[in-house]
Amino acid sequence: MDEGIHTGTRGGYHWLTSTEHYSGTILQRCPEVFLQRYVAVTSVDSGVMHITDAQRASGWELRRGIGYSPKLDNVADIPYQLDGYDAPGYDEFYVFEAPRDLGERSQGNIFVEQFAPAPGRTAVFVSWGAFVLHDPRATVQSFLDLFWSQLERLNPESYVADGGECLNFVARNKELFDLVRSRLSAGK
Repeated sequence: MDEGIHTGTRGGYHWLTSTEHYSGTILQRCPEVFLQRYVAVTSVDSGVMHITDAQRASGWELRRGIGYSPKLDNVADIPYQLDGYDAPGYDEFYVFEAPRDLGERSQGNIFVEQFAPAPGRTAVFVSWGAFVLHDPRATVQSFLDLFWSQLERLNPESYVADGGECLNFVARNKELFDLVRSRLSAGK
């Protein structure tokens, strides 16, 4: 394993975290994660995605605080890292093979029932300091259990989140996961 990259599995998903990469790195080195797929953007810089006129004209929509892409032929319209390429973006993307509606974007304490992940309500995890998939501390496990429960319910092909501690990448597709791991490991 490369220093700074941690990997594991949970359920039908493979995951990695990297302390050396950002969401822009995956967009640039691994566009296959997004191409010919649909993206639901739950966070850009810890906030709601703002859709430009050009994005709207190409088919992007904003519904209940979540940005939705059309089927992507390129990654140019995906917003990320407003503070620059070499900084965490606090961006969060769910990637699907077919269009999906994630319901409303939850904007409260996920440990309070009215804001917790549930059908029709998608919690944003990337803004929480405890959001590190490789963290073994028991105090973090209830937080991670909420994330994995939401991920299994939403069932994306992949998930990308770029928080303050690390980049998190999760994929059902083992070949796609191996591609991302290989490209992130090869080019630091």
